[in-house]
Parts: sequence; structure tokens; C-alpha cells
Amino acid sequence: MMLIQTIEPDVRNNLLQARSVIEQYVDAEVLNNYQLRKPDANKDVKYVVPISGGSDSSCLALVLRVLFPDIPFIYIFADTLADGKEVYANLATLESYLGIEIHRTQAPLGLFQYIDKHNGYLPSQRNRYCTPYLKIKPIKDWFNKSFDLTTTVVYQHVGIRHDEDRWGDLGQTDSIQQVLPYVDMKIGREAVYGILSQTIGISSSYRWNSRSSCFCCFFKRRSEKIGLLIHSPEEFNQAASYEKLTDDAQAQLEFTHIRDSIEKVSLKHHHYFVPKAVDVRSAHLRHSMPLKPVRHKKDRHTLDLFDDVITEGEEVEEIYAAVSFFVHPLLNLFGKVDGTGVWWQELACYSPTLQGLKQSLLYYFEHKLGTSELYGISKSELKERLKIGLFQIKLPVGSTMMKALKDGSYCWSSDLPPAF
Repeated sequence: MMLIQTIEPDVRNNLLQARSVIEQYVDAEVLNNYQLRKPDANKDVKYVVPISGGSDSSCLALVLRVLFPDIPFIYIFADTLADGKEVYANLATLESYLGIEIHRTQAPLGLFQYIDKHNGYLPSQRNRYCTPYLKIKPIKDWFNKSFDLTTTVVYQHVGIRHDEDRWGDLGQTDSIQQVLPYVDMKIGREAVYGILSQTIGISSSYRWNSRSSCFCCFFKRRSEKIGLLIHSPEEFNQAASYEKLTDDAQAQLEFTHIRDSIEKVSLKHHHYFVPKAVDVRSAHLRHSMPLKPVRHKKDRHTLDLFDDVITEGEEVEEIYAAVSFFVHPLLNLFGKVDGTGVWWQELACYSPTLQGLKQSLLYYFEHKLGTSELYGISKSELKERLKIGLFQIKLPVGSTMMKALKDGSYCWSSDLPPAF
């Protein structure tokens, strides 16, 4: 039974609404039968919910608050001082909606302070010192300071979903034990995002991020870094300031004539329509003919997916880019034949190779499909309305920096070029 008489009226209404939403995704019998762990006799018990500010942990806090409104859960957030602004906004929303307090803890130094103290030494795939120092150790220290672990059992409820293959690592002891409610109740990604979309909302950062993390995290994909640049340029620039480049590398990045040319072009979104899709390998031919496997060097009459013919003596570098368009037929205000109006467009990702772009797009599309609720449409509608255009860009040699630097420069990703 839900004991919510002592809760503020607005919060009580939120919990009642959330309960009805949760039951759309999880059977009511499963919810009613779920029980919190209990320690052996003569032991005190504390129920802790670590919060990252992301979707999984936020939804878990909501579900547990709804199921056990009379239990004084302890919510804890380890602040790196480098989390995205959307994370802090999400924490505030969670506190207000659920009527809870999220305790903050942090290491003696924030991420950027730590980097400054150690002469600009950036965390990386090879030395991931940031997570143990900024996340794991502060929470462990907080446990030891807050509880007498000789007489208390701490049950730590972690937001690992039923449909994913990963495990949190804060260490289990007789006094600190992990509990996985999502696994126990078989709650997966669809339920998490569905519940959030109808209650506190999904953080806007999931339009470009696949998970919550420091905004400068070296694990971010190119599409996520592009999203950061577009939506939070001040955070992007702060991360960029910590990359150390040699004078030659810095001079290459100051190649500005392309940017200056683009800035002179005036494009009005409401005048732009997605062109009709064609097969570029045969659209230039006057007569239709069945498609055949293309071997460009042997078939000079049929184009490749991209026309890679380079004029003799011309030296260029190539970038393959993908731009996504959200379209809707009702936006065809000018009545153009086969015209579909665009209500949102963004650079999705880029790569020095076509194969690399294809691999990036697999991840990009999967992420968009998994967060269709952010756009107020279903997965099937997103499949219909999301269009992706591929572009081959040829630039003068020396105008791009698409390979990892080996000349003494230091970047967030050691195997990639400067990303910020």
C-alpha cells in the first residue's frame, strides 16, 4: 500500500500520476510484489540511490519513490564540477518533482582543477583516472563518513537496466551491497524513456548524448561532440582550451577561408526542402537500366555513390559528412511537387572515409530511434520523418586535420585528432 498522506499535495499528485505511467510499462503485480532488501537482525539499514543525473538513475529514483514513498531513501550525487549544465538542471527537476533532497559530494578537486594541478595531464582510454578519483572514491568516502558500517547495512540501488550488459563497480562488502531493481523487475530502455517522457521529462542533452557524463569525456563520439558544440559552445570551448597543440598543429586549425566563405551564404530554413532521393549511380543516364555492381575504374559511364574522379594534378583532402533532417509534409507551405518541409536540421557526424561515416551513422540512428520521445513522436514516425543526407566535401590539401597527432600534441582522445 502507498502511504503518501504526509507528502506535500503537489508531490502526492506527481507520485499518483507517475504510478499510473509506470503501470503502462511494468505489470502492477510485479510492482506490488517488489520488496526492499532487509538485513539480519541487530543491524541498522540504509537505502541509498546513487544519482548520475542521467536517464537510468533518474527513473530509478522515481520508481523507488513511487513504490516506497514512506521509506527515507538517501539520494547521492558525486559532482565532478565538469558535468553538463543539463545534468544539474535534471537534478533540480528531480528534487522538485519527487519532493526529495539529493546530497552532493565531491573529490577535493574538480576535474579541471585536477588537470591543472597535474600539468595538463588529461584522462584517456589508457589512464581513466577520472572515474575512480571523481566518482567512486567520493561516494565510498561519503559512505564511511555517513554510516557506521560495523552496525549498518547499506543497500545501494543501481540503475542498470534489464536489457544491458554492464555492471556498476563501487565494490560490494558485507556492509555495502548492490541491488539492481531494473533487473529484478525486468525494466528495459523503452520503459525508462517512456516513464520519463510522461513524468519529469527526458534531459534535453539526450538529443545528442547517449549517456550522462562530463561534457569533455574522451568516450564521446564525434556526433556527441558536434552536439555539444551546437548546443553548449561555452562547454565545448572550455574543453578545447585543455587540448595542447604544437605551433604547427595550431596553425593548421587556423585555416579560416572556408569558414569565412560559408558565413557569407544566406540560407533561410523555410525556403529549404529536402531534395527528392535519387540513385546517383544512374540518375544522370537518359534511359533507365537495371543497377549493376559498380567498379568505378572499369566502368567510366556509371558514377560511384560518390563521384571520386579527381582531375589530374589536383590534390585534395576528402571529408564525408552526414546531415539529418526532420521533415513533415504539412511544412510544404509553398506546394512544391514532392516537396517536404524541414522543421529541424543538424550536422550528424563526419569521417575521413565513407566506411567510417557509415559506422557512425549506425550508432547515430540507433540513438535517435531510442529517444524518439524527445521529439514527441513514436519510433515508427521517427523512421518516416528522419532523413539523412550524405555529402562528400573536397578541400585543398592541408586544410583538414582528420588524423591523430603524433608530434607532441595532447588531446582528449589519443587516437583521434583534436576534437574540441
